[in-house]
Amino acid sequence: MTDFTDMRVIQRKNTNKCTDEYLVSEFTFSHPIDTKFLSILKKQGTLSVRSLGELQMFTFHEGEWLTMKGMTGDTILYVTHPKTEKNRVEERINFYLDLYLVIEKE
Repeated sequence: MTDFTDMRVIQRKNTNKCTDEYLVSEFTFSHPIDTKFLSILKKQGTLSVRSLGELQMFTFHEGEWLTMKGMTGDTILYVTHPKTEKNRVEERINFYLDLYLVIEKE
């Protein structure tokens, strides 16, 4: 079993600025996203998943301010958010990772 006790963001960069005052930020995790991470997202907002063989592409919405897209097996998560919510987004991503670590320890 893989040890995810150090699952964290290892890089964050803004990849795009939208015309409607939104940013697209790219978060790189230390480990690939898996279905346990998706189960956390499902409890926190609206999650849609599309299977591609053994992998799953997903889109997650939390209210009107946060959209995340990614794929299981990948370490990159794309996050769209208002540029005024940059700090809140980082806090929220860390919150999801904290929940993930709790599940991993159970």
